[in-house]
Parts: sequence; C-alpha cells; structure tokens
Amino acid sequence: MELQEKYPTIIEHWKHEGIEKFMGGNASHMNFEFGISKPDIYNSNFYFMVKVRLVYINDINGEVFHGVTSTTFRISYGRQSLTVPFLFELIDKATYDFAEIFHERKQETNLFARKIERPSLDELRETIQEAIDLWDSPAVAFEKEFGERLTKFRNLPPIPEHKLYNDTIASTMEQSISHKLHMRQEIDETEKEIFKGLSLFYKKLDKELALLDYSSFTPKDITDFKNYLSYAFNFVVLITNQLSINKVYRLVVNKSVSQTNDSITETRFLTYPGLDIVKRYGNYNRGNTSNTTVFYVAEDIDTALKEIHPKKGERVTVGVWKPRKDRTFTCYPIVHCERAITNNKEVEIANSAIKQIQETHNTLFRDYMNYYLNLLSREYSKRIKNRFDYMISAIFSEQIFEINDGNPDYNYDCILYPSVGNEFQTYNIIIKPSVVDKEFILEKAIEFEISDCFYDRKPLNTGNSENISLANVKYYRETRAISEAGIITWSNYIKKNNID
Repeated sequence: MELQEKYPTIIEHWKHEGIEKFMGGNASHMNFEFGISKPDIYNSNFYFMVKVRLVYINDINGEVFHGVTSTTFRISYGRQSLTVPFLFELIDKATYDFAEIFHERKQETNLFARKIERPSLDELRETIQEAIDLWDSPAVAFEKEFGERLTKFRNLPPIPEHKLYNDTIASTMEQSISHKLHMRQEIDETEKEIFKGLSLFYKKLDKELALLDYSSFTPKDITDFKNYLSYAFNFVVLITNQLSINKVYRLVVNKSVSQTNDSITETRFLTYPGLDIVKRYGNYNRGNTSNTTVFYVAEDIDTALKEIHPKKGERVTVGVWKPRKDRTFTCYPIVHCERAITNNKEVEIANSAIKQIQETHNTLFRDYMNYYLNLLSREYSKRIKNRFDYMISAIFSEQIFEINDGNPDYNYDCILYPSVGNEFQTYNIIIKPSVVDKEFILEKAIEFEISDCFYDRKPLNTGNSENISLANVKYYRETRAISEAGIITWSNYIKKNNID
C-alpha cells in the first residue's frame, strides 16, 4: 500500500456560539468517521475518507461548538494487505489538518487556549479493523468458499499469465491493455502480441466449454471449476443498452410456488423467489447462482409457456408487471448469438448497434470483444442438460449485478437474453430484485388451467402479448384487484377464443 495523493481538507460544518453560551461547564467530544471505497481496477487505487468531528457541550446551553472536516486520500494497492497502522497514520494526518484549521479559527475566541489532542491508536484499533474487514470481505469470502484460484481445469485452456496480477503495474496486463485500447491509446508491439493471445484464449475457451460434460462433475470438480472461472472471467467486458419496457410477464405453476393447485391470492408468489428458498434448493439458473435471487420475465405469455412448459391439468398464474413510470433501464444485452440475430429483429438491431460502437475501435480490440461476447452469448443461449450447465451464465450475471463502481452507466438494472425455449424469436429479461421493488408494479394477474398444450409449435404472432396460441386453456380469468398489502381478489371466469 502506498499513499498516492492527499486532497485538500474540506470544512463540512463549523458553528461557534458566542462566549455567553459557554458560561458554566463545557465538555468536549472528538470522534472520527471513515470509509474505504471499492478498488478502481483500471488505476489500481482506492480512496480513504476521514471525517474529524469536534463538539463542545455546555451543561446549560447544550451544543456550543461543532466543527467537522473531511480529508480524502488516494491509495495505490498491490499484493500487500491493508493494515491498521497504515490507516491510523492517515487518520492522524487528517486530525492534524483539523487542528490547523481549529488553531486559525479559534484566535480571539473563548477557545483560543484549547488544543486538539492526537488520536489514540489503541482506542481506534478495533474500529479501523472493522472497516478493513468490511472492505476486504469479498476476497475473504472467496478464499473461504473456494480457496486458491486455479489456472487449469480439465481440458480447458490454461489461464494466460497476463490474466494474473502483476505487481509492477498493480493490475493485470489484460486490464491495463484493454483500458488503453478502450481509451484509444497507442500500445507497443509486445502489448499487441499479449492481447492477441488473450483474444485467442477466449476463442479456445468457448470451443472447449461447448464440449464440457457437466454431468460428470464431482463436488470437487464444482469447486475447482468455480476457482478456474474466477480467473477466466476476472475481467468483465462492459457493454450497455438503455432498454424501454412496457409490460413483462412472469408465469408460475401454482403448485410449484404455493404447494397447491388452488388459486394464488398473494402477490409474493408472482415476484422473485426469496433468497432463503433459492439457497434451500441450491440450484443454478441461467441468471443466478444458489446465493442470489433475480426476477425472470418474458415479453409475452406464449414465450413464458415455451419456457416453463406447464403440464395438462396444471393451473398457472401470470403476473403482468409494468414500470411505475416511463423510463429506460440500464441493460446488459446478450445479443451475439447468431440464431437469435437471425430470428429476432430486436436482437439484430441491438447487435448492429454494438458493432457500430466496435467499429470506432481498432481491429485488435474488436476481435477480443467478439470472442468474449460470443462465448457469453453461447452460454446464455445453450440448451440445458444439467443444472450445472448454467454455471457460467449464473456466475457472470451475479458479477454484472454486483458492479457498483460509481459510474451510473454501468449500474445494471437488468440483463436481456434471447428465449431459448422460444427458438430465439423473443427475449427474456433478468431484473435485479431492488429494481423490481422500487420501479415495478403488478398491474394485473391472469389465471387459467392447461387443458391441452402444443409447445412444439411456433407461436402465432398476433401482436398481442397476452394471446395464448400454444395451449388450450380453461377456467380463464384475470383481475386488477390487487391491494397494497399484496392480496389478490379474483373475478369471475371469462370466455376466451382458445378456451375449451
């Protein structure tokens, strides 16, 4: 760890009452607040902010002095661990700055004889360590669950050395070179060869992953594979799209969520599953691991039927969700699947938009992006034989939703990917739970029972997202009677053209 820069101390608050308010006893209290930002992987640094607060309390008049300053430090990091003495030294510097300001401002006041005491390491040690533990918790959690990262797994290509951390540049060569290319900076011949090798790594990895037999995984294989992936995808290629959403549809089979075939009367069954339920089953899905929950929705009811395949005699409920207000959502688009580009006009448009952006970069960077994104698109669009087949898309989705680097352009609300069940003709959306809670509302609920199904057919494109062409249904009804407490009140059954 090394201090790179100390920024000027800022006075956030300074209030000093008149001398008459100080008559009587006065007790002073000094405390510190501090926080550590997430690491900036491009610049290999992070920020440590210290607030110094001094308050005088008069036993008659209450608070008579209140001063607050904040000081920010930029720190470079390498392989060294963050330590209590290192941060305490910065707190001491921030306190010295406060003392200088206090000395200047106390002249010709009733506090002119007062001094600022230096902070005590013994008193702050525990609090500083708690801040370090919080900052370091992602790395600690990884080591606790997976242990050391692996650079080789089965027949998959070995992790290139340039994906490994480099002390000299305080990052990986992959991060360093890709950042230069993204910023349209020149790179030398050595860097060009390194980056070509990284591009070919993703090309080879894509080919070998397509052949990987997940059904043969032992418990140790699962852990080792996660470890390997932690290096294979230790750099995330960020692309973004602003997605407009009108309505989306979430279909559930009643007995799979409420344990009975009866009508669902609570909205909690139509939203994302609770994390406790996800952990209980321990499965991977296309957009979440067994440690996260997300909200899966489709663009129409037929797509949802294709994905879920409810059986004859099963009662299903469809939640029709819409945004609370008109806005766009920051989306990670999975749009490099060739079948999806051919079959889905919106995917084709999104893919063309990304290619136009790529055209502004050099060929080397475009090739790298294409190999990386083609791999992701294949993983999100492959047919699933085993639950572990979802591992890569699940882990990647988890990474995407955890990104919070202060840049709102990459604070993702959702992930868009083509519907595998519907032969890539429509799309599905994975939405972050916090976005659902804040931005979406259940407009209405639809219920019916499957009396016959034709999931091998191509859905009729009527332009009506609530049309049902892949099943005959009975006992159809819908309701908008949904209380703020989440209670659904159903109306009478109604006649539909495709109802028995």
